Amino acid sequence: MRLIEPTKDEVLVLINEYNKNINTIDQLLRAHQELSSSGLVSQYGDEAGMPKAVGGASEPILFEVDRRIKQDRMIDRYKEKVQYIQNRLDWIINEPQAIVLHHRLNGTSIKEISKIVNLSPNKVMQLLEECAEILTDK
Repeated sequence: MRLIEPTKDEVLVLINEYNKNINTIDQLLRAHQELSSSGLVSQYGDEAGMPKAVGGASEPILFEVDRRIKQDRMIDRYKEKVQYIQNRLDWIINEPQAIVLHHRLNGTSIKEISKIVNLSPNKVMQLLEECAEILTDK
């Protein structure tokens, strides 16, 4: 999905996948932090005085570095999708639209939103489509 000038339909997908994307970013960042902190224990005592290995990085290490770089890029792509919506939230000034949008961004289903705001599911979808139209760069 290109985010330079997304269409209304693409923005609607971003809205509907927002909560999933936030959760994915959270999980990837937690895994990344665990991996980053796992090998940084300093040595002390006899181990500190022992000779260190000399030579290049082993092939498995290079593959792991490459995997982590790809994971960083994946995190950045998810962040870009989330930030597109976050940077435009103040563009929604109509209260019913804002309420429906925020419920959807929190991961609430269309059916649940319709019960909460006492509107039909079709009306909820219409409000979300209006939000997507507003959030689309013109």
